[in-house]
Amino acid sequence: MSEITRPVKASLGKEHYATKLSIGPHQLLGDEPEKKGGGDAGPTPSELLLSALASCILITVRMYADRKEWPLESIEIEVDLAEREVQSDGFHSRIVKKLTLNGNLSEDQIERLMQVSERCPVAKTLLGHVTIENIN
Repeated sequence: MSEITRPVKASLGKEHYATKLSIGPHQLLGDEPEKKGGGDAGPTPSELLLSALASCILITVRMYADRKEWPLESIEIEVDLAEREVQSDGFHSRIVKKLTLNGNLSEDQIERLMQVSERCPVAKTLLGHVTIENIN
């Protein structure tokens, strides 16, 4: 068991492709859009990945601003998978983000918060080397 996160449990029956996701006490549903044979009952796996990145960036920026006692009123982000191409060594993807910082912040504070936004744990995971292994 990881001490970093709670495990994600998933199950899929015969429904195309509604996947029940459980994370501790939280229940989510992932699916595919109708044009891909799903029922569009929830976000796609790629959208869930982008959601994880978006929330991680916002939480990281908020924590930093709070610790510094900077006047950050609110934060908004939009992330999108702009490109994904298959290459011989796997997928090469490009994610774009638009981060909006609201508050009476100086230019230096804005610049620093933009730097901090690059360093959230999910972004580090996506940019780092990840190994996925099967366990029994």
